[in-house]
Amino acid sequence: MTLTLISENAIPAYIALTTDIGVDDRIVGANNIGKLIYMLDSAETYIINADLTLSEYALPVSVTVSSDIEIGAVEIKDGTADTRATVGENGLHVDVKSSVLAVGASTSANQTDGSQQTKIKETSPTDITKNNPSLNLTYDGSNLTTISKVINGVTYNKTLSYTGSILDSVSAWVVV
Repeated sequence: MTLTLISENAIPAYIALTTDIGVDDRIVGANNIGKLIYMLDSAETYIINADLTLSEYALPVSVTVSSDIEIGAVEIKDGTADTRATVGENGLHVDVKSSVLAVGASTSANQTDGSQQTKIKETSPTDITKNNPSLNLTYDGSNLTTISKVINGVTYNKTLSYTGSILDSVSAWVVV
């Protein structure tokens, strides 16, 4: 067999047989430096060097990993102060600067002392005619338990749940 060009843009670009390789480690016609030649009889791949000789070449292999990969020591540092991050038995520890947090942001302190503010954003039921809805408020003793909204004949309810006198949760609007 003689050297056969598949395409200059293909990988490999050529096919041949190992018997086509001459004593000078060249194949006649293999003159595209950096291109690969696949040997049909040995399943080996060669690359054409700058002096037109051939060298064995290993194509990159695709690997699927199904477990942890140990890559050795990796340093994670602050980009400005070059401070190394702390990694403990529970994972990476990150110190968040207070200047990064927005005013009123959730922190461990205000979650435990009761000063955390929670904002809930939801879309209330609306109607394309933009009619003003009627609202009905239901109380159980001193606690508001249900908000009912009627829009264009459709009733929507929102339920409020309490533990003692403390509001625990507020449901989304539900069509009744």
